[in-house]
Amino acid sequence: YTMHYEDGSSEPIPVIYGEDMADLWIHARPKEVKEGLVHIAWEQDFQAGKRRGTLALTRQTWVNPNPDKKITHLDFESAGRKAAPFLVAITVE
Repeated sequence: YTMHYEDGSSEPIPVIYGEDMADLWIHARPKEVKEGLVHIAWEQDFQAGKRRGTLALTRQTWVNPNPDKKITHLDFESAGRKAAPFLVAITVE
């Protein structure tokens, strides 16, 4: 993610596999996921034919280091790696 401010500046927010996100299928999480870093926002048992397991969505929390600057928009860009994150929702306080 890149947050863009009204003054033209921006703030990158990295999404790191194994720290900020994990595989959608819980049973398929790699060993490198660090305990306590990946936060589960939603999970549901799932079965499709012979495939069964638990699906999970992770959440990432970001605190604006420039709270006095107005955010105008954000970019959600791929780093071109194997992981394919997707954005479900954003909330703002």
